[in-house]
Amino acid sequence: MKDLTMKQPERTRFFRDREPFAALSRMVVEKWLPTHALGPLRLLSIPCGCGEEPYSLAMALLDAGLAAHRFCIDAVESNAGALERARRAVYGQDSFGAEDLGFRDRYFERTGEGFVLQAAVRSAVHFYQGNLLDEDSLAGHASYDFIFCRNLLIDLDRPTQRQALEKIHRLLAPSGALFVGPGEQGLVLEHGLVSATIAMAFAYVNATQAGNPSALGAYHA
Repeated sequence: MKDLTMKQPERTRFFRDREPFAALSRMVVEKWLPTHALGPLRLLSIPCGCGEEPYSLAMALLDAGLAAHRFCIDAVESNAGALERARRAVYGQDSFGAEDLGFRDRYFERTGEGFVLQAAVRSAVHFYQGNLLDEDSLAGHASYDFIFCRNLLIDLDRPTQRQALEKIHRLLAPSGALFVGPGEQGLVLEHGLVSATIAMAFAYVNATQAGNPSALGAYHA
């Protein structure tokens, strides 16, 4: 088994690959909100690196019109240094792409230290140290409507991939959706998930929910 605690967090940036975040917003607005008058939307980002992905999820949902109290994002990372940076939420230019930086103007304040994320966004994300294969990691947590686990599975050996996907199955709500990296689609299809058929989003749902029009993954672009 590969030791996930030894994996260095991948360098990333806010809204890396725009399509998954756009798909998330549409799925929430068109499928989740009409059937959930109460209760929070639950999301998981694992591994979360230095926080760019889970904070991007929060900003995408706020931009889609959700109030901060309507969603909860759990973010898990094994690297202590990355987790500390994520909690500080102060970022340099390398965490931003070169295009479409309107979100930075809306949600960050530029200081001498760098770009500081607003407290309203930070408060929507709850960070935990751990990894996907930890027995105790996320123990006792309710299931998630959306899980972002991008570009982790591809680095694992086959037995560890199987173990990781079994854990994801347990964490994912029956009608929920899993987002993976573009190189991981074949792995997911081998483990009882099917494409949500949203172009370039790399989103997958339980095969038993594929024909359910009320399932989150029933959205078609």
